[in-house]
Amino acid sequence: MARLYLVGELDERAGREVIEGILEAEEDVDLFISTCGGLYSMSIAIMNAMHITKVKVNTHAIGFSHSSGSVVLAAGTGKRIMYEGSSMIVHCLAVDYEKTMTSHEIAAESAKLNSDNINHIHLLAKLTGN
Repeated sequence: MARLYLVGELDERAGREVIEGILEAEEDVDLFISTCGGLYSMSIAIMNAMHITKVKVNTHAIGFSHSSGSVVLAAGTGKRIMYEGSSMIVHCLAVDYEKTMTSHEIAAESAKLNSDNINHIHLLAKLTGN
């Protein structure tokens, strides 16, 4: 069984290493996760890699599986395991406001964030069969 590690921030480099490992695997994969999160787009790319490969990907939370890490954990196509002391956190997507916004712009952005968060929760439910 192949072993892959997602430890630290989920950035483009870490995501690419995990995706390559999954897509090049010729046997089932154990993916060990300890991340506070990172790029949501990379978590979706990892999820898609898990779903297009023929091997099973078992996901293991060995520490934090927060934010985009929760998507990676839930997307496993084999066993999904959380070990004692590990944790999973789902939260609203972060936004960086670089300019002054009107109350209407803030309300619109808030509505979009709530919608994105609901979509994230629905994705997690679908991936875990709930």
